[in-house]
Amino acid sequence: IAAGAGDDTLDIRLVREFTNNLSETTTLTATDLENIVVTNQIPGTTNFLLDLQSTTGEQVLTAVNGNANGKTVFGNVDTGTLIRMVDVKGTVGVDFKGDQAAASDDAFTLEIENVGTVDQPATFTLTQDGTEGQEEGFEILSLAVGGSEGSYLNLEGLALTDITLSGTQHVFLTDSQDLFEELNTLDAGGMTGGGVTINAFNPD
Repeated sequence: IAAGAGDDTLDIRLVREFTNNLSETTTLTATDLENIVVTNQIPGTTNFLLDLQSTTGEQVLTAVNGNANGKTVFGNVDTGTLIRMVDVKGTVGVDFKGDQAAASDDAFTLEIENVGTVDQPATFTLTQDGTEGQEEGFEILSLAVGGSEGSYLNLEGLALTDITLSGTQHVFLTDSQDLFEELNTLDAGGMTGGGVTINAFNPD
């Protein structure tokens, strides 16, 4: 795909008529493609990896998934790309290009709208090479919370030291792996509504 000039969007929809499950890796080759949206409409268990190794120009990646058993992973993503989760009830993973282990100030930005439920938060994780292995090289998260209702988000296995929040809706944050054991700062001063509840590690 040669998207060319302008603000271009590719909308990918996952559908399956005869079976309910999907496990698939797709490599996208594209240039100057700013926005990619993956919408999972499969009701069964899904594990979809979109490999962006051969894609340039991506600025915003959006996952839409109302299935609690659905997982969407974006692989080989340029650092600085905005990640969005909309109506996600399952899992979204991102594998950013490069090695972030050496530095202590690696940051990424995440926007969420109406994700998770009180009984089952949606999960966001950073992966290694698009696999199940977890990446702990990012320390700083800017999280924007929008939508029409509160969100419930599990930041599974992220070794975050700083989280900065903005937005208009309440968000419940947890880390099912280590309860934000490395977290030093949670700044919600940029929120104009809602608020934040966090399930965090207690050293005592």
